[in-house]
Amino acid sequence: MKFLYSLVLLLTGLHFYAQDYFVPYRKGKLWGYADVNGKVKVTPVYDSVSFTYYNFRWKVFKNKKVGVINQKGEEVLKPEYDSIFEKPVHSRYHEFILYKNGKMGFANWLGELVLPVTFADIIKVEDESFNRLELKFFVKNEPYSHYKLIDEAKNQWLDSIQDFNQMREGFCHIKQNQKWGIYSVLTKQWKIKPTYDSIAVFDYLDFYKPKSDYKDVQYFAIKNGFIYLISNKWVVVPTKETSLKYFFEEFKNEEYDEVVSHLVDVNDTEVFEEIQLEENDNKVFSFQAENGSVKKIKINKQKGKYSFQVNTSNQKKEMFFDAIQLFRKDEESFDSRYALVKKNEKWFVFSIVNNVLVSTIGFQSFTFLPNKRGLLLIKNKNKVGLFKFENTFHEELSVFIAPTYDEFIESYKLQSIDHNYNCFNVYLFKNKSEMIPVGENNLLFSSDAKE
Repeated sequence: MKFLYSLVLLLTGLHFYAQDYFVPYRKGKLWGYADVNGKVKVTPVYDSVSFTYYNFRWKVFKNKKVGVINQKGEEVLKPEYDSIFEKPVHSRYHEFILYKNGKMGFANWLGELVLPVTFADIIKVEDESFNRLELKFFVKNEPYSHYKLIDEAKNQWLDSIQDFNQMREGFCHIKQNQKWGIYSVLTKQWKIKPTYDSIAVFDYLDFYKPKSDYKDVQYFAIKNGFIYLISNKWVVVPTKETSLKYFFEEFKNEEYDEVVSHLVDVNDTEVFEEIQLEENDNKVFSFQAENGSVKKIKINKQKGKYSFQVNTSNQKKEMFFDAIQLFRKDEESFDSRYALVKKNEKWFVFSIVNNVLVSTIGFQSFTFLPNKRGLLLIKNKNKVGLFKFENTFHEELSVFIAPTYDEFIESYKLQSIDHNYNCFNVYLFKNKSEMIPVGENNLLFSSDAKE
């Protein structure tokens, strides 16, 4: 494990990484995982691995197949499936839809097969399963067959199901023999037998409410064009009405709060602005300080050179630059931590607070990456690197990665493998055909990375 010749501003010490992480780690052509210090936790034996996880489950890929490992590095699902669709359930459990050779199966978070990979379609009934109730499924054995309702023990509850919807609170709208009813998967009973042309939740339009006589109605059904009302106690009341509007009335103005949104024109585009001053001139700029207050900093121009005049103990020696660009925070102030400064035809990141260059490595151009808040792509000749502005005022969390790579691929925010939900940023670069993950601690998670 080797370090790049670049600087990472981490002043908090090792306690910042007290939590453990799974960081993708490459050895040759194979991938595994390491901790943030580069110690291998999962031996690199996979063709690729996922950067993110759900409920402590990571996808791993080998020979064009996918599997799943847990936080111990154990394969809970061996990499033998064509694809796996993950279904996080609540904050503890996990479920997986498995695909293999055109068939589907279902596994729990331990990797145990609940349903074998033999079905044409599987749809789990959404019935508060995070409470670990018995799971129920609508399944098809063949693509054009009807669905069956089964439980996790594969007991069949219903068959010849043509369609279903509105799976909530243990109730399903189910269609059999061209007719709709409501079935309880909790009691295994029809609450409303399938004798209706359609069934839906008792609702009409926004800003309409049921008339007072119909406040206890929860569903309505239609048969032969007429509406039937279904109460919350499952009493069916036939009507002679054909339009749902009859049962609703508009809200009066005083019955709902009027919410007024004040739109503020805030420029959300991240941008640096170059400072332009006349010779022997100076100007005071407003900078947003750490506590949210605004402080003033003067910029001077003498003999064609720019400099900062900051009233701090760190300004022991005034530094001069060919140009200065400030990072605009809002319409009235700039970021008080960093600026871009130019010397000898190259740009550098400058710490205003510490009156020092973040790195002696310069670059020719820079641009903010779209949809990557605070991530500045820097370029020097044909190489790229990064400077990361954290969305906080903590200077020690900012990261500088020297422009030594051919291409930037993606950034990832890894969560710690515990319930503390701390984060560790990893940046994926490419040199020639090799992918190189670089951590926010400036560590290269690749055994063959060059210095």
